[in-house]
Amino acid sequence: MKRQNMTLALVLLLFGALLANAGQSNPAQTGESEAFNKATRIAQPAERIKALEQFVKDYPSSTRVGSAYLMMFNAYIGISKDQKLIEYAEKAIEPIPEDRRAGTYNSIAWQLAENDVYLDKAYDYIKRGVELARKQNVNKQTLAMYLDTMAWLEYKLGDCASAEKNQREAISYLPQGGNIDYQYRLGLILAKSGANLEEAADLLAAALLLNEPKDGEKHFNQLLESLTAPDPQKKRTEIFKKAGDKYISSASDKLSAQCRVAIGYAKNGVLADEAIALAKQAVDSLTQKSTIESVLEFNKALGIVHFYRKNYQEALAYLQKIAPLASPFDTDLHLRLGQTLEALGRNDDAIQAYLNGIAAFPNPKIMEPLTALYKRVNGSDDGLKERIAKFSDEIVNFKPTGPVKKSKTGQVVLAELFTGSECPPCVASDIAFDHLLEAYDRKAVAVLEYHLHIPGPDPMTNDDTEARAKYYSVTGTPTVFIAGADSIRGGGPKAVNKNRFDVYSYVIDQKLNNKPAVSIELDGSIKQSTLTVKAEAIGKEVVGDLKLRIALVEELVHFPGGNGLSEHRAVVRKLIGSPDGIALVNGKASHSESIDINAIVSSLKTHLDNFEKTPPSRFSSLKDFKFKEKKHEINPAGLSLVAFVQDDKTKEVLQASYLKLNSGAKTEPASER
Repeated sequence: MKRQNMTLALVLLLFGALLANAGQSNPAQTGESEAFNKATRIAQPAERIKALEQFVKDYPSSTRVGSAYLMMFNAYIGISKDQKLIEYAEKAIEPIPEDRRAGTYNSIAWQLAENDVYLDKAYDYIKRGVELARKQNVNKQTLAMYLDTMAWLEYKLGDCASAEKNQREAISYLPQGGNIDYQYRLGLILAKSGANLEEAADLLAAALLLNEPKDGEKHFNQLLESLTAPDPQKKRTEIFKKAGDKYISSASDKLSAQCRVAIGYAKNGVLADEAIALAKQAVDSLTQKSTIESVLEFNKALGIVHFYRKNYQEALAYLQKIAPLASPFDTDLHLRLGQTLEALGRNDDAIQAYLNGIAAFPNPKIMEPLTALYKRVNGSDDGLKERIAKFSDEIVNFKPTGPVKKSKTGQVVLAELFTGSECPPCVASDIAFDHLLEAYDRKAVAVLEYHLHIPGPDPMTNDDTEARAKYYSVTGTPTVFIAGADSIRGGGPKAVNKNRFDVYSYVIDQKLNNKPAVSIELDGSIKQSTLTVKAEAIGKEVVGDLKLRIALVEELVHFPGGNGLSEHRAVVRKLIGSPDGIALVNGKASHSESIDINAIVSSLKTHLDNFEKTPPSRFSSLKDFKFKEKKHEINPAGLSLVAFVQDDKTKEVLQASYLKLNSGAKTEPASER
């Protein structure tokens, strides 16, 4: 979590700089943006630093200067540890107002601590950061992150008493169970001070059980020796058992917790039979209604437990079953599947498994065994780069094939995507949803895409898309809901689009087997600038808090998003009537309404105008922000309706209906109204 938080802090800081002049049409600002973005995309650290230094020289008054220096600091720390590193750090801090420096102090201090350089300087930074955070009364979890950094530096500097005090305070601010990395560092502090070796052993074992801390095994074994147990192996097993039981008993999702513990037992060579039993219980619990996340997690756990026990055929059965649906970012699954296939002598299949694991990025943990196996099979690594490039090209340019899928039962599955045109990981999900529109008949799958101001301003966002996000408690993009109750999070670059399509299709195909419990009649037309809608839903035998909702959708909107996508499909423009929907009373609901499309356009423009005037607090870095293009105008010839019935208690969407609206009508430009 610490590294994720550091990355997040850096991303947010850099994104704030990117937003500072977002949407401006000034040519100088456009050139500045292009120069900065070009520099940040350079993979080689030394060349990236050189380009960023040139950017600072060319645009010394840019609001991105501080971010440029922070990126130089992060790149340089991997090259050299000389005084220039601190020069970059100081220049990264300098442009930030003093009362807003806490996060940057923390980010820099942590990097220095992790690299064991300039520890006194790092401690000075984090002391300032903690003082600022306390003075500003920041939220407790943010303060906990800063205290964790401070305690880690105190540990490295030999002040274990202060380190323990600050680490315990940090942990006290976290939800029950805390953060395993924080607990691990407390264990190291206690082991070094000798204050409480039994507690230290418990904390280190928990970290080894649930994570892979750096040098964790070495520290735990050293501590185990100092406990002078008569039977060290028995003591080791007892400590891990205690940690596993504690984690499972405190978890809200017991089966998921069992899977993590089972892998931990197997990985650490303890409680082999119990590891199998815990993971198998999770797999045996799966039903047709189980979520895709559970299917993936439970089968993966049992497969990996079998791998560690060298039951390779059993491992293969479980891992291979879910591999096509596993995220390319799931290092453990692709690595263990590749190693399992190697152990079974299936080298070609192992190479393909490793390739699947580097689809998103050249993961070093997988590149190493891939390269070694390829050399062993082919005598050298000649041709490996070309094979990787060919595979990458295939998945980046994936298109669904085969006949368009239809519904055999009359069930129409609703697929909803929460996305943002400034969201890089939304690219894979957006393209995957384009594939859904190609692969499925509209009487089989209805698609809705809700744009949000996440992570940056999106001119296709509106009041109703934000209300829908609140309904589902969506806090990040991309987030997908299939038939309401099945949520799927996570996306990636374009190379991940096939994986996302495969996952969404898997869930959709299961839902298409259901017989519809509700019927929907949907009609609509456009005449001049008036949209007329009529919808009726009947579900007399269904019990629940059922609501009929109707979405007005624009089939295609052109806008050059910051994530590189310029074509946006199935864009939700309005939830007709109300985002709250119309309740089914005695198993029936209907809604009829005539709406002036010009009024919808005006409401869309008002949302964007209000955003410019008063951006949300999370966009505090925006000053005099203007959208480079407001996408409030609607093309009446490209509109459709999607009606659906949803149980507000379970969030399950029972049935949906799609209708294409045909019209040559035109709306007045907003400037003329």
